[in-house]
Amino acid sequence: MEQVHRSSIEADNRLRTLETDQRRLELYHQMLNNISTQATLLLGFSLATYAVDLMPKVLDDAGTFCFYKTYASMVCGSLFMLCNTCTLGFCLLVILFSSLLILRSQTALLYVGGAAAVWRTHKLMHYIYMWYGLALANFIT
Repeated sequence: MEQVHRSSIEADNRLRTLETDQRRLELYHQMLNNISTQATLLLGFSLATYAVDLMPKVLDDAGTFCFYKTYASMVCGSLFMLCNTCTLGFCLLVILFSSLLILRSQTALLYVGGAAAVWRTHKLMHYIYMWYGLALANFIT
């Protein structure tokens, strides 16, 4: 009798642990969706700097805002273009890898187990947040 009672308690504990891990994973998925949305917005603002209005003015030799008039403007222009390109790249990394991490963590929850999926998702989220921080720093620069 005690054996049956003990096994039912263990099964109930495993079910509660799996439900808790699933809720934690859903919270991580929501955080990844939020950071992906923010990176998409930042990507749009960064792409707007390559728009038709700005580039002809800064590349015009006769204009006042040309990148190639003096050495200082060339350094500033090159820094501007480099930071903008890095922002685009880091935003794309955030968007792509957050979607991939959501997909892989759901698969890991089904096949590997809840605790391992939550732990691995939490570890890999640090890279995504680091890339978003770098994209934001480049955008502000």
